[in-house]
Amino acid sequence: MPFTDPQDVGMADLTSATAPLQQGQGIVQVSNETAVVSSPDIQNNWIAPAPQAAGPIAPAPATGSSGWEGHWILGADYLFTRPHFSEATAFVRGTQTASSFNATAQALDFQYSSSFRAFAGYQFEGTDTQLRFTYTRFNNQTEEDAGHFAPGHFAVDPFGNIAGVAVVIDPSSAEFGHQLVGGDHIQASAVVDANIFDLDLIKPILWVCGGCEFKYTAGVRIAQIHQFYQSTISESGSFFGGGIYAADFTGAGPRIGIQSERYFGACRQFSLFANAAGSLLVGQYDTNFGQSTTGPSFQATQNTDEIRVLPVAEAEVGAGWSPLPWLSVSTGWMFQAWFDLGGSGGTFGGFYTVTENSNIMAFEGLFLRAQLTF
Repeated sequence: MPFTDPQDVGMADLTSATAPLQQGQGIVQVSNETAVVSSPDIQNNWIAPAPQAAGPIAPAPATGSSGWEGHWILGADYLFTRPHFSEATAFVRGTQTASSFNATAQALDFQYSSSFRAFAGYQFEGTDTQLRFTYTRFNNQTEEDAGHFAPGHFAVDPFGNIAGVAVVIDPSSAEFGHQLVGGDHIQASAVVDANIFDLDLIKPILWVCGGCEFKYTAGVRIAQIHQFYQSTISESGSFFGGGIYAADFTGAGPRIGIQSERYFGACRQFSLFANAAGSLLVGQYDTNFGQSTTGPSFQATQNTDEIRVLPVAEAEVGAGWSPLPWLSVSTGWMFQAWFDLGGSGGTFGGFYTVTENSNIMAFEGLFLRAQLTF
């Protein structure tokens, strides 16, 4: 609050205040409470300064989560999400006649599953700036199978292994026109596992009087991504053929973003928010391929190690509620897209050609968040 010392009052104010006084009328003494006329003094008219007032009262120190006193922030999210892959093909179903051929991809149908995200941070004294560490865990798996193939029906895995009976249709193959006899059942499974570590500085950049707040984030991300696919073809319950495909990425890089929040209520206890962020990760990308059959007996492996740069884009929207000054809860929907991590690496023995080329691994789903401030 502004504070004015009586000794700082300008002369113009003094002249105005004593305008009714004439020479010889006396001395005016001004205090904080009264003005008293003393005995006359013909030689001088003067105004005595008021006694020095006490200094300004300092505002009470901020408490709780007022944004002035430094405090800790802890929180956790329950995630109910599922992954999506550009080439999430479990196997291909085919039908053949003497004059026709049809192939249909059987997708890896990932369902929503539970995972979590946890964060801890510190808001610095005298500012709304935060330093926050966040750990996110995604884990999901799925399985598809097919069997009891009628004549003219078959299935083929990404490595070209056959379940059922199929005739080679690739003119460039040495087996063109030949009949391939496979197992009687196919099963495909896939796993995706992600561990993500973020360290962010969160700083306000704009406050609009209507109740809107904007912040930017700048930091670093470290990610470990594991993908695994396996197909197994059996004959009367015994292994007939199959293969595996595994991809692992470990990398780090910068991360930037923007957060916006619109507050409602007399105490700003309700809010709507939308956040967006992007990362650019550089790291080691390893792939491992293996295939084996029993009729005829055959095995093949292939390993690839390379440095890869991965762009990552993410966003979330939701609503929040703060029933207590130290507690807030929120919910919303989240989206993440990891580029250059969405390929299956399969060729399906020349019976099917993948036309999707975006090569994206994505996550989307619900989050429920609880945050404590102390």
